[in-house]
Amino acid sequence: MNIDDELRRLFEDDRLDVSVRPGAEDAVTAGASRLKRRRTAIATTAGALTMATLVGGGIALSGIGQGDPTDIAKPPDQSVSVTPSSPSSFAQPVPPPVGSPSPTSAPRHTSSTTVVPTTTPPKTTHPPTTTARATTKAATPGGTISGSGWGALKIGMSKDDALATGLLMVSSEGTQCASYAVSGGGSVSISTANGITGIKPRSGVRTTEGIGVGSTVAQVKAAYPSAEEFYGGYTAKAGAGSFILRIDNADAPHADTEVISEYELAAGSC
Repeated sequence: MNIDDELRRLFEDDRLDVSVRPGAEDAVTAGASRLKRRRTAIATTAGALTMATLVGGGIALSGIGQGDPTDIAKPPDQSVSVTPSSPSSFAQPVPPPVGSPSPTSAPRHTSSTTVVPTTTPPKTTHPPTTTARATTKAATPGGTISGSGWGALKIGMSKDDALATGLLMVSSEGTQCASYAVSGGGSVSISTANGITGIKPRSGVRTTEGIGVGSTVAQVKAAYPSAEEFYGGYTAKAGAGSFILRIDNADAPHADTEVISEYELAAGSC
């Protein structure tokens, strides 16, 4: 048997028949009618809503710009006085005076606080005030020494005053007595209690009476008649002190031909 005959046999089988419920055709027709009426109602309602929307929009657009002239906003803080020409005339707004600020362009006031830093000025420390002596260098002592001193260096001058001359350089210093070299040659002895007690001039310097290194005993006796002889030479009183004139030969009495090898101006011991 071919396929066509088999299919034909199956479709002709009575068991495949479906019985139709009575009134089923009318029910299907009634349902279709109800669906059609529902669709028609929906379409009608949508058209009505669309028309209402269009009409409302037209009314709104036609009313723009036709407000009451009396409702025009007045500038803030402006007094407006309107005198109508007739009861039926509209009050016209008074324009704001020229130069008055526009309400929409009123400047904003912002407050700002400027903080100025507080600074404490630095303390100025001043060194303690001290009284300083002038240290201007005096002129180098010349070629003559008197009984009171040699140039700016004087017998009895205090240590501070002597140092203030700028002529002295420390040579050796003790507790009570100090020896200073003099600029240009020579030396001085300074006592803490008595000041300058001795001045030894450099080579070539002579006393105001002309006595110096190389002078003979005879010249010393002539210049200082009251000179006193001692085992190492002669002592001649002069001014504030005495000249100590030494001879290399320590034996006394000294011959007139012997010469002075060194000398100094002294006033007591250092």
